Amino acid sequence: MFFYRVRLFNLSGFDVYVDASWLLLAVFISWSLAVGIFPNIVAGLSSATYWSMAVVAFPAYSPSPWVSQFQRPSTQARPPEYCRQ
Repeated sequence: MFFYRVRLFNLSGFDVYVDASWLLLAVFISWSLAVGIFPNIVAGLSSATYWSMAVVAFPAYSPSPWVSQFQRPSTQARPPEYCRQ
């Protein structure tokens, strides 16, 4: 979306990047969890605890895009057998 990628780490020789739009989405979803949802479900905790819960819960909130992004390098590492000559 923004065409700006941030390098996270290297996994088995593949650089893992995240687009800036994903970081923005992570901030907004974590904020809505920490400020709106978790205080209504579990009252009486500190603000830092709600934010910690939100940061941990965000990857579980949207697993399919994360899984597809981590599967992409493994499928592109080697061409299929029918492509080899």
